[in-house]
Amino acid sequence: MARTTKVKAVEAPKEENQRPLEELSIRRIAARFISNNEQAGLNEIDKIASEIYTKNYLKYAVSSLVFTISGAFLVLVVFLLSLIARRTGSQNFVDMLLVLESISGLAFVAAPIYWRLIQYNFGRELKPQPTIYMSGDDSSIENIGKFFEIMQRETTQRPYYYNKNGSIRHLDERYFYGRLRPLLLSKHRWIRELVFSPRGLWFSHEIYMQVDAEALIKQAKAKPNASGRPEIYDYEAILRALIEHPGLSKITPGQHGSIAQLERLIHKVSEEHPDYPECLPKKTQLGEFAAEILENIKKNREFSN
Repeated sequence: MARTTKVKAVEAPKEENQRPLEELSIRRIAARFISNNEQAGLNEIDKIASEIYTKNYLKYAVSSLVFTISGAFLVLVVFLLSLIARRTGSQNFVDMLLVLESISGLAFVAAPIYWRLIQYNFGRELKPQPTIYMSGDDSSIENIGKFFEIMQRETTQRPYYYNKNGSIRHLDERYFYGRLRPLLLSKHRWIRELVFSPRGLWFSHEIYMQVDAEALIKQAKAKPNASGRPEIYDYEAILRALIEHPGLSKITPGQHGSIAQLERLIHKVSEEHPDYPECLPKKTQLGEFAAEILENIKKNREFSN
């Protein structure tokens, strides 16, 4: 970890048409990786982080309780052995006492050590670990994965967090190696507190970057979902395809179930249409569209007769 420095304005290289850098939390940057609608991306992050937290907090709480109870029990045993050692003066009790004192001390720090190993695996040489219990929309998970892949590169601009005195502390890429790294994207500090740093300490700070988010997304080759984009239905294309379809002649306007029959036919035609599913209306719109077509067919057939 780098030394503490004062906040300085970051100047972007003076290149033509280059956008200015923004200070953004990595939560907001990741949201833009997920969706063109930032709020939709934030909502998706909250769902993913909440699930990871729910499935891991109980594991951590149980392990902490077990190790704490074990440590407390050993402390009690050490106390009893110390009383016996004082009365008997036995060297065996004294030796056992020293061993148990060491074990009891380790028991109290075993939970954090165990939790750090879960997140970063064994060994001093840290490598990115697979994320655990991350589920949700496939494209969202893929884009979050691409976000963390680029954050794990040494060449990516270093993120930072603010100290209480207003100075900043830069982080290296290893902070994004852990199995619980999506929790760093949560807006809730109590969720981020489940994350350990590579040094084996709790890490709950909100992380920021001075970055051109769009350039970072392009660099990562991410494809944000086009959430919130207005849907366009090609009614004319469906209608042209329906007129030529032999199934239309088998539907009798005004007959019970005729609208449902036509809706099924529209689905079939739409699936064959190159713009599917963008040209397919929602259920209520589809019913109105089918009823209008049948009404026109009825009028045409009456006119022909």
